[in-house]
Amino acid sequence: MKTKYLLPVLAGLALASCNTEDDFSGTSPKNNYSPITFSVSRDGAVDPLTRATIDGSVVNFDMTDVISMFHGMTMGNGSPDYSITAVGENAIFKGEGVDGALVFKTQSMVNPGKAILVYPADTAFNYVTDGNISIRVPVSQNEKTKLVQPYMSDVMDIATYDGTAADNSAGYGRNYDVPLKKVGSLLRIHIDAANKELVNNIQDVAPIKFQGITIDAGANKFNTSVKVVPGAAKPKLAEEGGVANSDVDRYDHLVNVAELEDGATKVQTITSTDVQDNVASVTLLPHVADVDLTGATSAITVQTNYGSVKVSYDAGQVAATNPLKRRNDDGTPDVAGSEANLNTALVEILNGTWKENTTSDNFKGENTGASFQRILSIDMTKLEMDGTIVTNSSELIDVLKVYKALGKTDVTKIELNGTNGRFELTGEALDLLIATNTGGGKIKLNIAKNSNSIVLADAAATLVKLNNEKVEFVDASGTAVKANVILKTGIDWTIDQTFDGSAKMTDIANEGTLKITNTESAADALAMELINAENATVKFGSPKVILGKFTSNAGSEVIVASSQTVQLAGETNLFGTTTNNGIISAAAVVTNLGTINNNFEISVLKGGSGSITNIGTINHLSSAAVTYITNNAGNYSGTGYKGTIILSDRKNEVSVKDDSNIGYIKFTINETKNDQTYTYNPTNDKFNWLIINTEGVTDAQQDVVNIKLTSVPTYLSLQGKTVNVTANISSGLTDLFVDSSMRLLGSNAIKATNIYVADYILHSGYLTGDQKTTYESGCYGVAEDAVTYANGQIRTVGNN
Repeated sequence: MKTKYLLPVLAGLALASCNTEDDFSGTSPKNNYSPITFSVSRDGAVDPLTRATIDGSVVNFDMTDVISMFHGMTMGNGSPDYSITAVGENAIFKGEGVDGALVFKTQSMVNPGKAILVYPADTAFNYVTDGNISIRVPVSQNEKTKLVQPYMSDVMDIATYDGTAADNSAGYGRNYDVPLKKVGSLLRIHIDAANKELVNNIQDVAPIKFQGITIDAGANKFNTSVKVVPGAAKPKLAEEGGVANSDVDRYDHLVNVAELEDGATKVQTITSTDVQDNVASVTLLPHVADVDLTGATSAITVQTNYGSVKVSYDAGQVAATNPLKRRNDDGTPDVAGSEANLNTALVEILNGTWKENTTSDNFKGENTGASFQRILSIDMTKLEMDGTIVTNSSELIDVLKVYKALGKTDVTKIELNGTNGRFELTGEALDLLIATNTGGGKIKLNIAKNSNSIVLADAAATLVKLNNEKVEFVDASGTAVKANVILKTGIDWTIDQTFDGSAKMTDIANEGTLKITNTESAADALAMELINAENATVKFGSPKVILGKFTSNAGSEVIVASSQTVQLAGETNLFGTTTNNGIISAAAVVTNLGTINNNFEISVLKGGSGSITNIGTINHLSSAAVTYITNNAGNYSGTGYKGTIILSDRKNEVSVKDDSNIGYIKFTINETKNDQTYTYNPTNDKFNWLIINTEGVTDAQQDVVNIKLTSVPTYLSLQGKTVNVTANISSGLTDLFVDSSMRLLGSNAIKATNIYVADYILHSGYLTGDQKTTYESGCYGVAEDAVTYANGQIRTVGNN
């Protein structure tokens, strides 16, 4: 590290309850805590915010950065023990823009005593283990990792409040210059690939791209964390060859050099996807104790868009054949100065991550992190394509072309990693895959990661092609698995008579328009599930179609044409809209939770074990419509919903096998005449809910319609205009719904379990509600006879 990084600490500039205009003079603090802010500077630098230079690129602090101050620490008294005995607390400093500069602020109060600053911050207070502060870097790295190279300060001393106006609280009024020492080491590996032209010269494929690197030490040698421990000596001043400042008092707050110890946990491999311009970047933590790889077999693997190339330690390697060499300033490999083999080359790097700085910079005599430049030689003839990851069909086509051009015939698993678990497979990619494997290839598609579904993306990507024996789906181990298949929206799909995907697919989800034309055998249909997605349509193209397990989601549509029979041979759940102009026959458990518009027949297959439960709505749209179901009620997912069958004709055929689950069977009379009589015949009438709509009556005086009820079903709704009712109903009526208003006069009487009124009831007859009477408005009559109910009033004429 060539430059000293300073954090002048300015105490007392940020409090949630005060600002810089508050006057602290003459006041006594309630405790010895202090808020602290500090700005970031660098001695002798033009840019006061620079914290690192990586290969000539300046990296600055910004307002997304945070720094930790572990404060209020206690330490051992001296040699040989300067160890931290208590960490104290962690104050998080966040970068903020203030008056055109960047300062770091915390809303925490800061304890007096020993403190250490760590970058990047420990925002979850995870870096304290066994009484020690630790510094960490991820073992799986990306392009952001090198931008947060770890730094730490030496041990500093936050002054205690001394009772003067200048020092109102701990550290108040003092400017602390804090040198930040580089802890991390940056390893830059320049990838030199021989024989790249074998791929790059293949027509119409993307060139080789390096995507990641994995370093395997052959043993658990990479530190996952290092512990910060105080050293025994104070930081050196300028005249001692250390900190370059003539003001010896300037650093009187630095009491001990911060040193490191190896952490207890180590790993064998470290990876990075940070590869730019053929250079892979890896951040390494210090290795305080020397590393020895004797007996280990180290390796470095480079991931590309067409697979990976691996180089390994070989006891016969010499400097000239060692794949990892030092890099000269002119970019050429330093053969003479390089180690003899890969093991020793890695040892050289790891043992150089925490060495005494002997150069004439600000940290001379102290251990610091380092930077390494190496050249890695690989040979593309050693390309191993197994495990190649592709995200779309275009990349898959390129991989297939490279596989064929390199003359490969080995078993190769290609990992499909589509967006949101959906890999869109085109007809072109399918055709090339089939042709490659027909020609001797052994390409298999790994769909295990992210639970990938295969989305057939165009009309050329048919189910028949997907079902070809040359298309194999496997998991990461190569074991055959079945796929979830999605038919993409906006395309007309067909399942024809020859299709049997049971060995290849668990289910098919239709997002477009699917026409099913298959044989009358149930064997194939039962092998996989069909899902009709929202806004999708399933229709049929032969006189008889047998479906296995079938789910039609809310917002979807199923269409059965006239002269067609659809036999539901597997568990079926209908949430969307079904239009039936033919016959729907249940040979398994069928549940309707949506809407069926029935023009002909819905029934349970005679002699079978099927059933139909209606929890949604079945609309009869013609006089020819018939519905034969098992029950018309249920308790779907605990909702208590009941099914509804709506008749279009009083003579519609309806049969509900379970008479204890009859649900609602509705019939509406749209009356156009006044003075009508209504009789319910339980022997001939199939409905249990009668709706009398008088809106169309044209000859009623003052919009009041006269009706006579001689008998009623279980449920009765009066809709439309105000009605004068003549009735003597003493039993059998469960619910009376008066959706407008009703007059019940004279000696008339209606008894119902529940009465619901939208407007009002005026009566001098007998109106009895046994359990619940709900009024949204009220009932006219004599006020003194009023009785208050749930949502309104009932007012009677006289004392009835």
